[in-house]
Amino acid sequence: MSTNLQQIADMVGVSVMTVSRALANKAGVSPGTRQRILEAADQLGYFRREPARRSDGVWRIGVLTNGLNNPYAIAVLGGITDAAQGAGCDLEVHLPHDIGADPVGLIMELTRQDIDALIYLYGTKVENEAYLVQLVERGFPCVLVNQTLASPQILHVATTDYQGGFDATKYLLQLGHQRIALITGPASQESAVARLHGYRDALAQAGLPVEERLIVPGDFSGASGERAMMEILEMTERPTAVFASNDIMAFGALRACQRAGVSVPAEISLIGFDDTPEASHASPPLTTIKQPLYEIGMTAVRLATNFLRGDRSVNSVVLKTSLILRSSCLPCVSSPANQASVKGGVLEPIA
Repeated sequence: MSTNLQQIADMVGVSVMTVSRALANKAGVSPGTRQRILEAADQLGYFRREPARRSDGVWRIGVLTNGLNNPYAIAVLGGITDAAQGAGCDLEVHLPHDIGADPVGLIMELTRQDIDALIYLYGTKVENEAYLVQLVERGFPCVLVNQTLASPQILHVATTDYQGGFDATKYLLQLGHQRIALITGPASQESAVARLHGYRDALAQAGLPVEERLIVPGDFSGASGERAMMEILEMTERPTAVFASNDIMAFGALRACQRAGVSVPAEISLIGFDDTPEASHASPPLTTIKQPLYEIGMTAVRLATNFLRGDRSVNSVVLKTSLILRSSCLPCVSSPANQASVKGGVLEPIA
């Protein structure tokens, strides 16, 4: 049941009219009382503003992100920016200073501001589905990027992370690699977990055991990819291929190999995930699983603006990943199928 003004008034000990004036930022309420009302509204999960199209006919879309130094987020923001411009919307990008802040608290803070919709392009998972449902019920679209929650009412755009993880691993298996290491993303992020499951299932389908020591934790940062690859290179029985759960960690892994004098792909094959713009310019150019990053941003804006126009027919979109072949993977020389002849190319992509 949604919080109403009477519940906030009862909690603070003021009249409903006072609550209404405080939430509307009108005069006649002391600063101390206003602050207590705002805190009570946050505590009770009350959404304080009914968004509506402005008199000038322009919607304002807010974007909450912590990744302006992240090629993934920058590429998604490119799609958001172009789609917002095409729809005649204003765009505000918000960068919270406290990266560990509660996601719902950050969303609540932004819904106080003068925006009509919010795109949540932020790594931390939103656990409080009830609050997001309340936003939808009150006509405020909050679109989650690469997060899926149980309620069908919640707007989100995601990609086939599990299939991408499966395809990356299966491709390396097709090249004859059997000892394949995985550099994971953070366990708190749904996309990282889905890619891990895809990796495990591809090995299982090939009849190979999952060696837990070959699953090395990362956090989607380049530094974590570098650390993880150094750990992999120091293994007594080194794997012949590595799947990094995003391109940024793959770039870090490449740096570790270069520092250690290990050749990619002659000595170890490497595959990433995302197909960020930098992937094609890496040395060697990075084989990776492509997420349609620009399309993700475009789709998020389309979901938000359709909702604001009253079209609630589609709340979620899942976009397909695909394998992009470049030069960072070679057939495994130690594989019986490849010992006779390795010509320096790559096998055909999986279907």
